[in-house]
Parts: sequence; structure tokens; C-alpha cells
Amino acid sequence: MITWYSKPCFQILGLPYILGNTDRWPLIFAFTVVPSVLQVITLPMIPESPKYTLCVRGQQDKATRDLKKLRGTNDVSAEIEMFREEAAASGAAAQQRPSMLDMFRGSLLWPMTIAIMMMLAQQLSGINVAMFYSTVIFKQAGLSNEGAVYATIGMGTVNVIMTVISVWLVDHPKFGRRSLMLMGMSGMWISTILLVVALSLTASGHQWASYGAIVFVLLFVISFATGPGQ
Repeated sequence: MITWYSKPCFQILGLPYILGNTDRWPLIFAFTVVPSVLQVITLPMIPESPKYTLCVRGQQDKATRDLKKLRGTNDVSAEIEMFREEAAASGAAAQQRPSMLDMFRGSLLWPMTIAIMMMLAQQLSGINVAMFYSTVIFKQAGLSNEGAVYATIGMGTVNVIMTVISVWLVDHPKFGRRSLMLMGMSGMWISTILLVVALSLTASGHQWASYGAIVFVLLFVISFATGPGQ
């Protein structure tokens, strides 16, 4: 998520008149030092997960203090007890030593298959091609070098906006994960076909089709953010 959110920011920094030139391009990589340093400084201030502290390390007093700090209340006894019960259940399950094949048997087979197929659908959807070669696609659609760069920035911005909207839609009673996934995959399939048609018409000399190619790339990204990218 953070990668998709930060991409438009660095695309803007990569514009020729900002940092995208032969003199200042190394500064783009230098920016990665900033969040790294902030993490090193602030990470010791963040309390450890109370559940981890209690269940793995067995430090109930520290887990209670950290949980009180996170919840903002002193009444955490019920949650601490729940952690203890989960730790006991996990310990009993660990003694059974399940194998990797057990994850693909019985009641776990169908949920595991769905999870694997969802991950495959995301990675094989073609979104990486659309993102990494978007500037080339926009140039083939007839945009100038500068126009293609701005269109790529706009595409990244659209992706961020739609991802944020999908976070709200995913738990909406009228939509849900299944509906959004089906809508997103269908939209990507249709927009990909139309994009190929538009690029073919553009290559044949029909310049008006180049505008359609730009629209279909944006629809492809919107569909991805709505479905597999949520």
C-alpha cells in the first residue's frame, strides 16, 4: 500500500525541472534515508504488541502495561484473559504438529485455494506492466514526452484515490469484497481489450483513437484498485 501511495510523489519529484535531470537524480534515492531514519528513531518509542509479549515472551506485567497505554484505560483484564486463552489454544494446536499438506485438506482446502487464486490474480493481472510502461503506452497513444509523464503521474494519483475509496467500499453492505473483486476483474478484462483496439487503430493512422487508449489505461487502473488491488 505504502509503495502505491508514495509512487505518485516520487513521480512528481522525477519531473525534469525538479529532480529528474542528470545533476539531481541521485537526490531521489537520498529521500529514502528520511523515512528510514525516522523509523530508527521512533521505533523504540512504540510499545511491543501486548499479545506477543504475553503469549510468546510470557511477560504478563509488561503486556498489561503496554495494553493499558494502547487502549487508554486501566480496565484491560478481559482482553489479557482472552490473550491467555488464545495462547493456551495455540500451544495445544502446536503440539499436534500439522504438516503443510494439512492446509490443503478438509475444510481448509477451499479457503486456501481462494486465497492463492486471489494472490495470483493480483500479480498476473498486468498492473505492473501498466505502471512501469505507462509512459511508453502513452507515447504510443500519441502524447508528447512531457505529456506522457504527466499522464503517468495522473494515473498513479487515480490509483491512490480509488484505493482509498475501495477501503470504504469493501465493508459497505451494498458492495463487499466479492462484488468489488468481480467488478474489478471484469473492468480490467474489458479495458484491456479496448486498449488493444485503440492502440491498433492509432498505429493504423486513426489519431482520434489515441484519446481512447489513454482513457482505457485509466479505466484499467481504476478497475485494479477497485478489485485485485484493494
